[in-house]
Amino acid sequence: MLECSGRPLGLFADAHFSRREVALSTSRRALLASDGVLELLPEGAGTKIDQLMAAFHRAPDLDALVAGLGMKEPSKRLRDDVTLLWMQRKADA
Repeated sequence: MLECSGRPLGLFADAHFSRREVALSTSRRALLASDGVLELLPEGAGTKIDQLMAAFHRAPDLDALVAGLGMKEPSKRLRDDVTLLWMQRKADA
């Protein structure tokens, strides 16, 4: 997990952002998530970061993660932007 903090993208002309890098070894994957994703998770079942990481480790792909987070439920109203970026390096790539 990479810790990052800062201002929201696109809202402040004078915002500065740090750069983080991590190398993905063969057959590894990474998930980038906006803070709106954390708002989908329930309180009290461990930290929301831990819940998201556990869901990511359980999910075989992005569709399964989205379903596991309840994002496909038509009745779920989102209060914030929700962004997930799933990256995966395959052994043959």
